Amino acid sequence: MFLVEWLQRFPHFKTRDFFISGESYAGHYVPQLAELVYDRNNDTTRYPFINLQGFMVGNPVTDDNYDYAGIMDYAWSHSVISDEFYHKIKQACDFKELNWSTECNALVNQVFDTYSEIDIYNIYDPKCLINTTSSATANKIEFDGLKRVRIFAEGYDPCYSPYSEMYFNRPDVQTSIHADSRGEKWVSC
Repeated sequence: MFLVEWLQRFPHFKTRDFFISGESYAGHYVPQLAELVYDRNNDTTRYPFINLQGFMVGNPVTDDNYDYAGIMDYAWSHSVISDEFYHKIKQACDFKELNWSTECNALVNQVFDTYSEIDIYNIYDPKCLINTTSSATANKIEFDGLKRVRIFAEGYDPCYSPYSEMYFNRPDVQTSIHADSRGEKWVSC
């Protein structure tokens, strides 16, 4: 309904190519929304046409079996965990099961503990070393004696999450985007 009403309000977008994208849990709702739009496009007597061209998901949550098996395969194939450890996981874990064994849970936790030392989303770049819970990061961070947020000229910035949190928790930003925070802090998930 949102898409239909939005396109009614802004009709100049009706003929434009339309793509649906998302990441993480969008692995569930992006394909479902794309399927709904596709199905309704086949019945334009009842539903308005949306010029759907495709969809994409990044790092999608889809199914525990595939997701956790993929995480373990990735960790092993990128030398985050050893061959020996990987084979232990393969023997102890059946990710198709709803309840994993105690041994499997312990091994999976060890893999995530290993990732606590590196950036799980970009293992080849440095991890952000900003302590986001300190009061020093409440508004701006001090770099070179200046209180400002560091902006990289190009490439991946491992501190994008704490920077985003600082930015979206600023009162002036919340006011400008009409965010009603109700006393809650915005956090990157």
